Amino acid sequence: MSNLVIRSDLADRIRQIARQHDQPVEDFLESLLDGVGASAPAGSLAALAEAAEAADIRLGVTDVAERSREVLAEEYEKRAARRINEE
Repeated sequence: MSNLVIRSDLADRIRQIARQHDQPVEDFLESLLDGVGASAPAGSLAALAEAAEAADIRLGVTDVAERSREVLAEEYEKRAARRINEE
C-alpha cells in the first residue's frame, strides 16, 4: 500500500463518485485506470469517431442546424414530388 497526496476537494469528488458507482474508492480508481487508452465498444458512436480519426476523416463546418426549416421544407417537397410521380 502506498499514500498519494491530493487536494481534499478532489478526494471528496472521488469518494462521492465511487459511492455513486457502489464501489470502494480503490476499485473505482482501478476501473478508471483500466479504461485509459481502451478502445470504445464496437458499434458505438465513439468507435466510429475513433475510426474516422484514425483514417483522418474530417467533417467541414455545416450550417444544417441553422437552416433546419429550409432543409426540412426542401426535403419535404422532394419527397412529396417523388410520391406524386410514383403514383
